[in-house]
Amino acid sequence: MFASTDDGHTWEPRDTGITEWDVYSLAHARLSRGPRILAGTDPAHLFYSDNLGRHWSELTALRSGDTSRWTFPAPPNIAPTKHIAIHPSDPETWFVGIAGRPAPDQRCGPDGQVIPAWTRACTAP
Repeated sequence: MFASTDDGHTWEPRDTGITEWDVYSLAHARLSRGPRILAGTDPAHLFYSDNLGRHWSELTALRSGDTSRWTFPAPPNIAPTKHIAIHPSDPETWFVGIAGRPAPDQRCGPDGQVIPAWTRACTAP
């Protein structure tokens, strides 16, 4: 992750605290105490920054359950954090989608297609 404060003339790394380097999704939320940036990675982890990326922390609640079925069909078969959505009326609640094969408890539509479902909801610490 890099950031520029001068309209792109210079860039500086902003990745302190991120332990997974393949960032697949980004989102931002306007919290009462200021902006929060969210980064989803491959493998599926969720990181947040409250200081415009100068330092990142992991939201470990995303991986608090069984993650053994989080696989992806293409090699290396690791499921990424595919989507991050901010609740429209509660910016401190986020919905995080993990890409991959449907787990046995996921529902499928009448033609066998997977009905998108959010894997986890995380709340601001």
